[in-house]
Amino acid sequence: MKKRILSVILSSLILSIAAISISGCDRSSDDNTDNSQINNSQINNSSTTDDNTTVSVFEYEYEENYTYKLDYKYVEDYYFSSFGGEYIELYYDIVDAVINHKSEIEISNSIEDLYYSDNVIKGFLHINPLQSFVTNIERQENVIYIEYRFDEQNHKKELQYMDKRLNEILETNVKEDYTDFERIMAIYTYVSSNFKYDSSYDVESNEKIDIYDFIKNGYGVCHSYARTCKFLIYQYGINTYEARAYSPDGKPHEWFLAQIDDEWYHFDPTYENNDTNGLGLKYFAMSDERRFNNGGFLPQFIAGVSPITTSSPAAIKTNFDVFNNILSYQINSDRMIDAKLTDGKTVTLDYLDYVISNY
Repeated sequence: MKKRILSVILSSLILSIAAISISGCDRSSDDNTDNSQINNSQINNSSTTDDNTTVSVFEYEYEENYTYKLDYKYVEDYYFSSFGGEYIELYYDIVDAVINHKSEIEISNSIEDLYYSDNVIKGFLHINPLQSFVTNIERQENVIYIEYRFDEQNHKKELQYMDKRLNEILETNVKEDYTDFERIMAIYTYVSSNFKYDSSYDVESNEKIDIYDFIKNGYGVCHSYARTCKFLIYQYGINTYEARAYSPDGKPHEWFLAQIDDEWYHFDPTYENNDTNGLGLKYFAMSDERRFNNGGFLPQFIAGVSPITTSSPAAIKTNFDVFNNILSYQINSDRMIDAKLTDGKTVTLDYLDYVISNY
């Protein structure tokens, strides 16, 4: 899997992030998932529904000497600029420290401006899936102190659980010869159709249900769906961007953009889950216009800029707007889409040829 070269977090971007709350979503669903608080000290591999039925999420065997399958030195490109390699190394040091349950990191003397070190910490807490395992991280002078959700033994077990579960999703759903388009589609459909929306989530709570809790318990909210998709897509070196906006009635929402053959498109797995049970492609590979028509969203924050008013990353291509009417689909043996449309008709789309011919 490809890995990207990273640079340092922009302080101005951190301020932009704070402008829009992403803790909740404007979208609710009809499922009745039990949303009781998670006991942080409890180690289990199951979730509980409203009828007190325990549902197995993922079975795994803990290994003492385990090599992680996924790349956790993950950050979206727009969080970084060219301040210098020492900030890249600090970000990597934080990732390595959390993986190994280290409580202190000494900041290198090569870092002259400790203020930007604080921005590296903020960026880690915002986007990295490992932040689910951290309860507090702060800098005092030239030392970063980290506090953890689990003790060291359970930390390793739960981190290994997350890695194996995410890797299992990729190995089961993404074939070796898939194009980037097919990889995104496989990940998008799996995430939007296999997890429940937490309909009792308090939008004003400012709590996050990030990747670990999402896959562990089987339910989450908009940022849970979007960030899980993004992190899995990142493993193939595909560029993604975080997208947030307020709905016309003033509620916050988060989805993401991904790049296919140098063109940007919007993807909303939360809305897909709500409208098609995750089985369709109504919110897959949307242009800016289609994104607006499907929800009324004009993104106030996409990489710190709005694609409506700037050229980067504008999602102007309408190549896949035909997908807007796909209620459910499956890929047949000829690698074509057998799709059921919203009007009840069934069609077959040669999407590989379609992707190539429409560029």
